Amino acid sequence: MLGNDGIRMQPRLIKKIGSQDVPIQPGKKIVSAETAHQVCEAMEAVIESDAGTGKSLRIPGYRMGGKTGTAEKVGSKDGGYVSNFIGFVPAEKPKAVIMVMVNNPKKKGYYGAVVAGPAFKAVAESVIRRMNIPANGSFDIKSKR
Repeated sequence: MLGNDGIRMQPRLIKKIGSQDVPIQPGKKIVSAETAHQVCEAMEAVIESDAGTGKSLRIPGYRMGGKTGTAEKVGSKDGGYVSNFIGFVPAEKPKAVIMVMVNNPKKKGYYGAVVAGPAFKAVAESVIRRMNIPANGSFDIKSKR
């Protein structure tokens, strides 16, 4: 929805039935295009800015956006954390959204970028290859504002 100018598309599970395409249903505007662009720009800064928590997840030649997440479990007798990273590639006109969630991480701490981030990066690299997504270059996040 954010990478689609604020329009939430109706999900579909089947692309074709036999040789007949299943039509894409019209989407519904959830947020303004301006708001969607602002959120995407902030998510891009998570990876592209040197101050971003996901700066270690950069893939040379590709601009991406993402958001880290870390939650402490409360009310559980064992406690623990849930760590996640959600992101999209490429930053402009995203072709894929990837979410990685790790329940009760055991090694390397528990922050989303550290625990789930490397898996996000590996999946993003695979998606880039599989979908033949062309490089779109990196940029200085400060020059975009």
